[in-house]
Amino acid sequence: MTLRRVMLVVTIVLLVLFAALVGTVAADWPYLRRVIAATGMTEAGDWPGAFPAPMARIDGGRIDGEDSAAVDPVEAAAAIDPAALDAAARWAAANATQALLVLHRGRLVLERYGDGADVDTAFQGQGLSGSLVGLAYGAAIERGLLSLDDPAAKWLEEWRDDPRGDITLRQLLQNISGLEEFQGLPRTSPAAGPFGRIAAIVRAWADRRVRFALGIDFGAAALTFDLAHAPGTHFALNGVNPQLLGLILERATGTPFERWFAQQVWAPLQAGVGEFYLDRASGRPALHCCFRAVAHDWLRLGALLAGNGAIDGRQVLPPGWVGQLATTTSNVNPRYGLQVWSGRALRGLREYRQGSGIGVRHGEDFLTDDVVWMEGDGGRSIWAFPSRQLVILRFGRDLPGWDGSALPNILLRGLQAEVITPR
Repeated sequence: MTLRRVMLVVTIVLLVLFAALVGTVAADWPYLRRVIAATGMTEAGDWPGAFPAPMARIDGGRIDGEDSAAVDPVEAAAAIDPAALDAAARWAAANATQALLVLHRGRLVLERYGDGADVDTAFQGQGLSGSLVGLAYGAAIERGLLSLDDPAAKWLEEWRDDPRGDITLRQLLQNISGLEEFQGLPRTSPAAGPFGRIAAIVRAWADRRVRFALGIDFGAAALTFDLAHAPGTHFALNGVNPQLLGLILERATGTPFERWFAQQVWAPLQAGVGEFYLDRASGRPALHCCFRAVAHDWLRLGALLAGNGAIDGRQVLPPGWVGQLATTTSNVNPRYGLQVWSGRALRGLREYRQGSGIGVRHGEDFLTDDVVWMEGDGGRSIWAFPSRQLVILRFGRDLPGWDGSALPNILLRGLQAEVITPR
């Protein structure tokens, strides 16, 4: 009788554990599917493009064929030396470029695609996505919903009575929060056998870096990163920062980030369709990476930077906000503002993480000091030159020996002196 009772108890316990395991796997299944796919990747790739993920679709209302920007060879020749445009196109073709677009005075004067891409290709922006957060903050700050000097704890009750709560929104936007860095997904060796692959999946499933990158709650995962440096003392392009900023903006406005961005930026911009990668169905968007849109709409975001927040005569961003994005830099990194790069990048290495030796090399100084640019892993860049009313978009692979100044300076040299206007 005793043995039967013991067996009954053991059976019940096993059934409860099995039910809990099934429930956990079911709840985590979308995330687990991504983990399995990610551990099978031998290089970074364009995740999440390599495996299925739920997306939040926003539509700015642009009708196909009604984009105001268009290639105008006559106007291009009047302002930019045709030889410079040709040199830029040849440089792009020789450097694994998928899209090269050049906008001058609101007109698209050069458009080239390669590597299977075309005008309808939705490009995944990787780190460019963080700059969307900087653009979206302008309307919230103008309305007094939050302030750059608010401590994070004002909006993140999880960090009250925690040293991380003293980090300011300004420091998060400037990427000097001091938080531990998310440095990408762990990779599995191609030589790993079936058991090695299973072990990698189990390790990855519990890894907070993987949970931050692949779900199932980007906001909750971002909150688990600890301080690695005193706030305000160390610069690092850290995807945890824009993810936390998105969570704070959501709490301050009472509006999901993707809806706020669509209302305040994307629709006024009259862009087309864009997509945010979600941690789960009806969940939160990734803001550390992965927003997708066609090249023309990415270019329109760059036009906002060149036009002080205005495009086609419409003021999209609050007046002066682009200037704040560009000039609100830190002593730690005077070349980085509020989720955008700015100023004259000098010859040499521009580091992504202070003291890491990792970043983008420049063969020469930028030829102007008023450039504002968004960058995603080097190979995805949108440069805006307000004084020249010039915007350059280049999407493609980040190649060994990549020179971050080559393309902008080719086109800057091709501008005639009379097109330069006061800032």
